[in-house]
Amino acid sequence: RLFLGAVFLLSAVPKIVRPRQFAAEVNRYEILPRSLASLYSLTLPYAALGVAIMLLSGLETRWTSVIAAAMLGSFLIAVAMAMRRGRKLTCKCFGLLYREQVGWSTQVRDGILLAMAVYLALQLGTSWSVIDLFRQADTWRGGTALGLNVAVIGVVFSLSALSIRLEREKRTASGAVS
Repeated sequence: RLFLGAVFLLSAVPKIVRPRQFAAEVNRYEILPRSLASLYSLTLPYAALGVAIMLLSGLETRWTSVIAAAMLGSFLIAVAMAMRRGRKLTCKCFGLLYREQVGWSTQVRDGILLAMAVYLALQLGTSWSVIDLFRQADTWRGGTALGLNVAVIGVVFSLSALSIRLEREKRTASGAVS
């Protein structure tokens, strides 16, 4: 849950920071009409951010995992269509932190993430979350839950801040060169 939440957070931040670039990337796939592609590119980053926050906090994990699975399924379909058309696109899902040419490695990564989301959606037990912390604050498990949540959220926000900084530096460097 924490890993999947971190992935969604790290992928949402660059899209929120550079919405025009993300909109251009969505349009390059040529799957949706421009008006729907624009709506998709405006809403997806904030939906991903919401999924990240919900997964990291442990709130409504099952329903959030279903939403995450649907999003990941849409990514798998988009990449499959691009591959079938022979389009040479670059996946920039994580801004400057990670880029790759869209292909089988993208499909495998998204497939693994989809499997994780489906697994979370099917879980019947509870997970260590903020809710568990308040329910069991006096137990060792509650302390561990707090520590894990705080540590993961701290690392994810640090990586997000690094991503934002790298994006700004790139923008500044490209503006200075132009």
